[in-house]
Amino acid sequence: MAEQAAFRGRDHRAPCESLDEARKAHARHVKLGVDRSLRHARPLLAACALAADWPGSMAYAASIFAALDDPEAFDYNTLMRGYVAGGGGGGRDPAAALRLFVDMVDDGVEPDSYTFPFVFKACAQLGALQEGRQVTVSAHTDLSTVRVI
Repeated sequence: MAEQAAFRGRDHRAPCESLDEARKAHARHVKLGVDRSLRHARPLLAACALAADWPGSMAYAASIFAALDDPEAFDYNTLMRGYVAGGGGGGRDPAAALRLFVDMVDDGVEPDSYTFPFVFKACAQLGALQEGRQVTVSAHTDLSTVRVI
């Protein structure tokens, strides 16, 4: 996907240089009624989730994500990536990444090839070998049976 390629490198913060700028851009989106649109929300979601030096931006990214009408795998992956990489200046939260993965599956969103590295990284950070094995087996069979404790 071209959108995923655009956010891989350092260019992911192109829309904003600070959390304050992201909040202002988001406020404009809300005022215009486009805040739930993937086209408008994705750059802000990525900027906030992946910015290591913006304290509080991971929580803001989660709020942007929560407002999306129909998040897709790309949006889940962006937030999971932030949780396992310690984005948003808030440190790592691999348990949140795993909960998000379960929500993704429960919501009927099909994980893609970018999803599983974030899930496995979260399992590794938690030392959750059994859960990592369960995800591996489930990925080859039926994702509706995935449960992370």
